[in-house]
This record gives sequence, C-alpha cells and structure tokens, in this order.
Amino acid sequence: MIKDYLEILRSVPLDFGNPDVDIEKNEIVLSIGKAALFMYERYCEKFPVFKKKKGLIILPEGLSVGNVVDSVQVLYSTHPDISQTSFNVCCEIFNFIETNKPGKVTVLLSGGSSSLVEHSKHPQKTIANNEHLLNSGLDIVSLNKKRIANSLIKGGKFAERYPHIFFKVFVMSDIPFDEGENYVGSMPFYRKDLENTSLKKCADSNTFHDHLLCCLQPLKTGKVDSVRKFSGTVNELFELVLYHIKNREDHLLVTGEPTVRISLPEKGSGGRMSHLALMLLPFLDRSVSLLALSSDGKDGNSSYAGAVIDCVPEKIQKDEINKALLNYDSATYLSRHGFSVESGYTGINLNDFIVVVRK
Repeated sequence: MIKDYLEILRSVPLDFGNPDVDIEKNEIVLSIGKAALFMYERYCEKFPVFKKKKGLIILPEGLSVGNVVDSVQVLYSTHPDISQTSFNVCCEIFNFIETNKPGKVTVLLSGGSSSLVEHSKHPQKTIANNEHLLNSGLDIVSLNKKRIANSLIKGGKFAERYPHIFFKVFVMSDIPFDEGENYVGSMPFYRKDLENTSLKKCADSNTFHDHLLCCLQPLKTGKVDSVRKFSGTVNELFELVLYHIKNREDHLLVTGEPTVRISLPEKGSGGRMSHLALMLLPFLDRSVSLLALSSDGKDGNSSYAGAVIDCVPEKIQKDEINKALLNYDSATYLSRHGFSVESGYTGINLNDFIVVVRK
C-alpha cells in the first residue's frame, strides 16, 4: 500500500510552461519547501541546461536525498517550527545570492517554506508567535498573512531587498483557496506590485484532485463522489464523511486542508488526518475502507502520514478512543492497533486526502 501511495504522489504532473528565450549566464536556482527536491528534479528534466546552474535546495530535516549534481548545495531546516536554524538558513541564502551575483533567480517554491526560512528583528518573538499560530486553528491564508506581518522577508520582502535581480517564481501550491499560490511559504519572492518578480503556478489542489480521481478509476464498481478544496474544520470534515458513509453507496474522495484548533499546552502525537480517522473509527464496518493521509508523509507532529483502516476490530474501546481524541493523541492509538501509515517524507506537498472505498 505504501509503495502505491508513494508512486501515486510522485507521478503528480507539474506544468513549468516554456523556457525563456534568454537564459542568463549567471542565472541561479533556489528551491525551498517539502517538495523542493522533487520540483528541482522535474525542472531539470524539462530544462536540462539548469543542471549546470548553481543551485541551493532547502529541505525539512529528515527528508533524505540521493546524489545531486555538483553545482547544487542542499541545506536542512526545521518544520513546522521556526527555529534558529531557520534564521541561519536565510543568511545562507543571502550569502548564496550575494556571492553568485545573479541577474535572475529561478525560484521553485512549495509548502513548508514558511518555517524553513525566516528573518526578523526579534527572532525569539517570531519563534513563539509561530508556535501559537500552529495551534490556533486558523486557515493557512490567514495564518500566513500574520507570518508576513512579522517577517523581514515574507510577503515579497525578500525580492524587494534585491531590486536589481529578477525573481522568476514557480509555485507548487498546497493552499486550497483562490490565488492561494500567492501565499505559499508566506511568499518571500513575489508580490504583484514588484516589477522584478513573476509567478507561475505549476501545480495546485485541483491538479492533485484530478490526479487522484484518475488513479481511482480502476475501482470495479460504483462511481466516485468528490469534494475539492475542503478548508473547513476537522469536525466539519468528519460530519461530511460520516454522512457519506451512512447515506451514499458510492466511493468518496476529499482533498483539501482542514483545520484543527488545539487548546492543550502539551498535546499527544498526531495530526489532522489521524484525528479524523480516529473520530470515524467507531462508525466504520467491514463494508468500507478508509484512507486519511497527508500527501507530505508527515501528519502533524507524528512520524506517520495518517491512517488506513481496512479491517475494523470487532470490539472498539470507545472510552480509549475518546481519551486519545481529547489528548490529541490519535497517532499513538492508531499505530498501536496497526492502522498508521509510516512512509517518511514523500517529497510532495499537495493537500491532505481522504478516500472511502466501498468493498
């Protein structure tokens, strides 16, 4: 199952458009985010000349890489927490740009960048504010707007720092809102009013949803009902999926970024998908399979991508489930019962997804 899950994610199509007529001699590549390596590899497949360009790739700690070309440097930073490493990496990017003196920077940007790179007047305050925002239950656009307000690079301020350099930005957008691509990574490198920036969306929530629908076509019976760009709460998503299970006979696909507000000072292990799966567990039977997974392979603060529930135990300990939900410790419960999926970072970041399959 994990192999199929990873293969499906790695085959998501990216649209980089056509190459520039004039690729500058001193043009460099900067790729940041959970999908930074994937985007860089795909970009170089489309435009092989960039394999020889100087490059800097910024990834979350724990995401392993194979061999990269000699012209590329790989750095690691923290996610989802902003840390001193995030500020150090930003200084490395400043140094990378100022050493190479490019006329143009090709930027490949994906989700997770907000925490990987940061620069502010008050680092400790920024770190504390980000921790508060992560538990606030705000949708990702509202959250990133607050991050932008407290940053010296977000919201186009990085590109504004270098007005003589053109920043050509390609975005793999995990934000399921109109113009969500403008807020990926709190967008340091593009702003509509800046003449030295451009932006192209190479994949988004719709790309991911359509790709998953194609992958579900081989199901032998029934059609697939689908819900795109879900951005409500996990509780609202629970009601949607439960209604479908009780009242519909079709399969179901939901993609999006649900929110959850965590009020406990010390929470357990889990994330949105494991929390949802555990909420639904008492209502499942052997007539359905449930997949609730994060496309990046890391659901919340757990080491799991989420859960797959294919065979429901005959006896469900509801008190134990309720306790795990109250403590936001869903991943611990699900892993103990063999429902968790541990894939590690997938290298992709395009929404969470829920699949209900009728057997």
